[in-house]
Amino acid sequence: MTSTTTAQSGTSPRPLEGLRVVDLTVINGELCPRLLCDLGAEVIKVEPPEGSAARSWAPVRKGVSLSFAVNNAGKLGVALDLANSDDLAKLHELLDHADVVVTSSAEVAPGLSVQAVAENHPHLVVAALTPYGLTGPWSGRVVTDEVLSATGGMTFKAGTLDREPLPAPSQFSNDVAASVATWAVMCALWQREQTGAGQLLDVSLNESLLQCADWSLPNYTARVLAGNDFPEFRAGSGPVYPIFKCRDGYVRLIVLSPPQWREMRAWLGEPEYLQDEEYDTFPGRFAIADAILNPLYEELFAELSVEEVSAKAQERGIVCTPVYDAPRALSNEHFTSRGTFQSMEVAPGVTAQMPSGYFEFNGNRVGPKTPPPAVGQHNDQVFASLGEKRTASTRPAPSLPLSGLRVMDFGQGAVGVEAGRLFGAYGADVIKIETRSHYDFIRVVTGTEMGPSFASSSRSKRALGVNAKFPEGRQLLLDLVKESDVVIENVTTGAMDALGIGYSDLSAANPGVAMVA
Repeated sequence: MTSTTTAQSGTSPRPLEGLRVVDLTVINGELCPRLLCDLGAEVIKVEPPEGSAARSWAPVRKGVSLSFAVNNAGKLGVALDLANSDDLAKLHELLDHADVVVTSSAEVAPGLSVQAVAENHPHLVVAALTPYGLTGPWSGRVVTDEVLSATGGMTFKAGTLDREPLPAPSQFSNDVAASVATWAVMCALWQREQTGAGQLLDVSLNESLLQCADWSLPNYTARVLAGNDFPEFRAGSGPVYPIFKCRDGYVRLIVLSPPQWREMRAWLGEPEYLQDEEYDTFPGRFAIADAILNPLYEELFAELSVEEVSAKAQERGIVCTPVYDAPRALSNEHFTSRGTFQSMEVAPGVTAQMPSGYFEFNGNRVGPKTPPPAVGQHNDQVFASLGEKRTASTRPAPSLPLSGLRVMDFGQGAVGVEAGRLFGAYGADVIKIETRSHYDFIRVVTGTEMGPSFASSSRSKRALGVNAKFPEGRQLLLDLVKESDVVIENVTTGAMDALGIGYSDLSAANPGVAMVA
């Protein structure tokens, strides 16, 4: 899947270099091909001669859709009238020389279905990113991002009980779903490496979003099956991740594990009435949150700045971060040091700050290097350099794409364990690694070793209990990594290195291992 075309420049090749993606999306799912572009694929945005409808999608500044600019930066631009037979033939020629086509419709052209494209171009990964999928009574419905937020389970729980439910802002729902679609495309490409055949991906944006709607569904199901009521519930920022006002803004505070609570209690001055062991558990603290704990936090933070509260909490190992508005995010020293944002001319005479890419590979940030294309800007360039036609093997029987991979999952809470879940769901052997002296805190947040949230995020995994603080435990993990392909961790920065199982240690044992931190 990769090439070494960048070796001469001294930078590492991006994972998808050498692959070509044809992008036929319009608004829905546009972030998916952009992410594939960030990862090194050549992405060709195909629009009608008058330009995509997404070019006028709000917000628009100085005649430029900022949404279109961000989602299409780095791509090449081709203009084709797909109702015209000559231009349709050009599209088929382009598909003959491509690896992936991504569309946000059941048809890629009038009368040309995605099923027909997959049949006529068996080498292609054809990703159809539609609101509700290609089949079912809702398959033809047209939606906005606010509708996706509603039917994907995000809106109903947001806001407060005295008001109507609150949809996720802007294109949040669409972009989350497009990220899931990107994962599906990557899995299909990985499988094509083994089989030589493409496939049709029926990606429902609604279902993709629903899969990411935190743990509301498993917790709801567990309560109902246990015979308990599950009343309508909306509590602003929520009971788990509450937001508190400081002198000059807001912070979000997360106190879940017993060590975090003990540090928080010490910060409060060790009040005698908070020493009960029951408060070491999240359910115990939840019972007194509104009446006792939240007012104490508000009083503690009231005279401190956002940055002071965050710094003092982090020093104690407590997860607490600022709630930034756009100006503060753009000027934040940490983002600046990492090059999180870049200045890019998104149209002639229009320059804006935009994300510089969402990943780093071997210390190199990967993101767009060129602004979004003008309509048809690269027609001549693209069709003059198509290269060789792609070929396909006979399509095999369906199978899980990641079978044969082994993943060591050191994840904590949500991010790492959810990444491990995705690998497990698509066939990888995922080994969940923890120890009773240092649980994955989401396992025990409800007071048992198997709460609904943990069960949801850790399904399809195997479990290994090992303590890396002991030499025998560390050696066991170094032996296991020799037989593994991927390591996932989202623990405190430096913690893996301190245990002797950081990337340098693991890659010394297995130079081919990929570590996601």
